Amino acid sequence: MLPATPHRLQHLDAIRGLAALSVCLCHFKHAFAPAVATLFSPLGDYGVFVFFVLSGFIIPRVLRKEGYRLANAGRFLLKRIVRLHPPYLVSLALTLALSIAAAAWKHEATTWSAVDLVSYFFYAEAPAENPVYWTLRVEICFYIFLALAYPLLNSSNRIVRTLAFLAPCVVWFFLADILFIHFIAFFLAGMALEQVQCGWIDWTEFSAKLLLASALAWAQTGLDGMGIALASVALISVPLRVQIPRVILWFGAISYSLYLVHFPIGVKLLNLSLGRVPQVPSELFALAALVASVLAAWGMYALVERPAMALSRSIGNGNTKLAPIA
Repeated sequence: MLPATPHRLQHLDAIRGLAALSVCLCHFKHAFAPAVATLFSPLGDYGVFVFFVLSGFIIPRVLRKEGYRLANAGRFLLKRIVRLHPPYLVSLALTLALSIAAAAWKHEATTWSAVDLVSYFFYAEAPAENPVYWTLRVEICFYIFLALAYPLLNSSNRIVRTLAFLAPCVVWFFLADILFIHFIAFFLAGMALEQVQCGWIDWTEFSAKLLLASALAWAQTGLDGMGIALASVALISVPLRVQIPRVILWFGAISYSLYLVHFPIGVKLLNLSLGRVPQVPSELFALAALVASVLAAWGMYALVERPAMALSRSIGNGNTKLAPIA
């Protein structure tokens, strides 16, 4: 059975699955010939940028459906933590356990302090053994920003929502290029698309917002970043009219778990195996690393992520009925 919830749009699952696979290819690139590795190298950034645009589109879409109010901020943040934190903690425990085992096998010592472990728990730092966690810190910051700014971003007053949209851009330009703000363009692109698709803004306002988000993406991450932002918006806004292969939808469903475990499992497997059996093509080791990562992700999705999703949904949204956004 395909492990996907009925409320998720199929083409979004497909985009999410392809983004997760692109991140895996980037981190497994050292198993390929130099020319191929060079081709795979930017795929990690591209996949992350796609995830950010998807978050900018999906999370406001859910909040609009729930009739979000500022009074629901705490409940919203709790639901997101309950959704994300259990799989994260399991993958963190797996990362640390595998690192301890690898260090013992190489007769080395691990160097984590109590402060390190606490910082990992609260997303403040990402262990070198699984550096992909830095994006979760960006996501958490986005949730906090959205919890506070959503009513302004979706005000019925055009001037108010425009100023709210511009505010993080101004912060980046004049004050600070901090981690979350550095990637705000991708979230803004997704939010603008959500607003126009639901009919909250017209196409003129959407075009202006998308132009601003695209220019900001170019300034922050280069021409490639701008291209990925625009391509993501195009793919999200136009559902595919063809039958999407179930395997791609399946990868989309397990994409979060795959993202969390592919580095400690796949990369560590490659590091332990490459060069030790020279008669075996290194590409086969990359395939084995992907298969091992996918199997681990499937297990974590079934045992940890799906229960976390159900628990998050059980919290509710705090509203007895949907209401228009003022």
